[in-house]
Amino acid sequence: MFAHRAVSGALGVFLLAATALGGVYLLITQYLQLAKGLSPLQAGLWVLPAAALLVLVSTASPIAVRRIRPGRLIAAGLAVQLVVGSVPPQKAGAASGLATTCSDLGISLGIAVIGSIATAVYRGQVTGELPGGLPPEAAAASRDSLGGAVTAAQALPGELAAAVLAPARTAFASGLTTEAVIAAVIAAAAAVPALRRLGHIPPTGSTPGR
Repeated sequence: MFAHRAVSGALGVFLLAATALGGVYLLITQYLQLAKGLSPLQAGLWVLPAAALLVLVSTASPIAVRRIRPGRLIAAGLAVQLVVGSVPPQKAGAASGLATTCSDLGISLGIAVIGSIATAVYRGQVTGELPGGLPPEAAAASRDSLGGAVTAAQALPGELAAAVLAPARTAFASGLTTEAVIAAVIAAAAAVPALRRLGHIPPTGSTPGR
């Protein structure tokens, strides 16, 4: 199935798209709860529009794939329908499994690679901004992550806790911004192979040469 140009091209684009989204979603939920102080329920409600959009795209995609060339459609964010629809019916189950594996791998890569970059930005910025006089354990926890800073601040006096949280939240926001820019670049780059490798494929169900 990897020798099939549509399958390999779509899976490559799907991997890049999942990588772009994986780390961003993880940090956004942390930002909403740790930096903005929202409850898990409130944070969930804030990301609900994104989930609703995914449902809408999944519902509309079977219609869109019959009217729009797959390369153009995938460049806008669709991959799964083409992976499954480009192989013989008896291999549809295997193709679906490949798409799922690609999604899981991409999300894991996004968390590991892009998330590591965001963490490095956080640590590089927060280290020089923490107030003096912090207990060594609190300073180490605050430099490690925003979650560590929040936990450490809970055991500190009010003014000192605020002096820890302010730079930690700012540094985390910088890391999230950097991660979002990288994710946007990856997503834009995914459109190139979508158009080059899949642009020749006509809409599903169209007559040859259309």
